[in-house]
Amino acid sequence: MKYEVYANEKCIGESTLTKNDDGMGVYIGRFAPASSYDEVRSVFLLYTKSAVIREKTGQDDKQLLHQFFIERDKLNLSLRQKNGVIIPTSWILILDFQDEIPEDELEIHVQVTEPDLLKTPRHAR
Repeated sequence: MKYEVYANEKCIGESTLTKNDDGMGVYIGRFAPASSYDEVRSVFLLYTKSAVIREKTGQDDKQLLHQFFIERDKLNLSLRQKNGVIIPTSWILILDFQDEIPEDELEIHVQVTEPDLLKTPRHAR
């Protein structure tokens, strides 16, 4: 099943959420951006920049991560079924390393608070 990702009530892309970690309630999948993703991409690139710094130095740039979390929260991100049903989440993260690795696909990580709403044959327990 495909799910849509919204930022401030605008669809920015979709994902099938093909992997999950039941213990953490985290679902992962490829993220297929809509053209409107470009309007919010800079927020997710803050996280990318912090990950690159962590890889090079072994330490988090706490100020940069703090800025990312503030900016991400302003987006009011939501995950929805195609029929508009909102899937409650604790957080949504889009990993966008395309500037670093051009052939890399975007990936989404979502912590779902009501995983029963995602039950499909792939997610059945």
